[in-house]
Amino acid sequence: MRILIVDDDSTFLDLLEMSLAENGFKEVVQASSADVVLEFLDNEDPYFDCFVLDIQMPGTDGIKLCSEIRSRPAFRLAPIIMLTSSDSKHAMRQAFNAGATDFLHKPLNSLELAARINTASLLVESLKREAAPVLTVYENPTIDGELNGFHPGTRITFSKIRSMRDYFELENIFLRMDQSLYAVSLFTVELKGFEAVAESANHHDALHLVHMTASIIPRVLMSQRLLFSYVGYGKFTCALMARTPVVPQLLQSRLREKLDFHTKPRAKLNWESDALIVTSLSNRRIMAPSEAVRLLRQETKKLKSCTDRPVPAFEDEANRLFSSKS
Repeated sequence: MRILIVDDDSTFLDLLEMSLAENGFKEVVQASSADVVLEFLDNEDPYFDCFVLDIQMPGTDGIKLCSEIRSRPAFRLAPIIMLTSSDSKHAMRQAFNAGATDFLHKPLNSLELAARINTASLLVESLKREAAPVLTVYENPTIDGELNGFHPGTRITFSKIRSMRDYFELENIFLRMDQSLYAVSLFTVELKGFEAVAESANHHDALHLVHMTASIIPRVLMSQRLLFSYVGYGKFTCALMARTPVVPQLLQSRLREKLDFHTKPRAKLNWESDALIVTSLSNRRIMAPSEAVRLLRQETKKLKSCTDRPVPAFEDEANRLFSSKS
């Protein structure tokens, strides 16, 4: 990661560069003023992954510089972390209005700065992935009820199901949270063998099974603090922000019991409810949002949909297909 640090105090810049290096950030470029930064950015191919700007500088201050950086297409998503020795809420508000990602007070805690840079970078990476052109939406079913482009690895979001989010939206919710510690249960709900049965069955029936399971998860957990996503290949990633932990075996039993009432699509797919598996992603009950994202990404990377092929996001055509059946 290449970081540009900006401050009119050369001693502070040297100390900041040393601190960043100690925390693993080796590519650091110093600038003593906004004018120097603008010279960098006016080069043919300026490349910076992150900016750390002091607010109070002579001439063009950090807030105006932040706005100028944001006006350039190459840096519209780049993390910009503002530094100040002032407690002015007005300055903080101005910085965020100018496009700042985060805000820290001097004197700095080097570990906190490193954590903020890492978290901001995760957020930007997630936003870029969310905006990628491969994440298109399929909306039109074919005449016989099958869906164009449906694949077992297709990521699906049913917008009318409470608590369900697109996976990247789920990441972004966590990454935009204050990086404190939270009580959170992370777990997956998996339809074992879904890929095989989906490839050999009618696409409509396979999608119906995903829709049924997605509908049942919030009904069983009955919590406003549940967020979950379908990430393809019969797997849901789930996060419950609550002090009471999720007991995988108990949740698994209750979900299977609910699915047993829906026999028709399961019979068509030759899939039984005892193939539904709930797995905890961590024994830790208290964690920072960035740690939750790391665990969720670790789980989704196991899927072929994350590595072997670009998988489109399917949104809520099934809301129309199944609204009268769920």
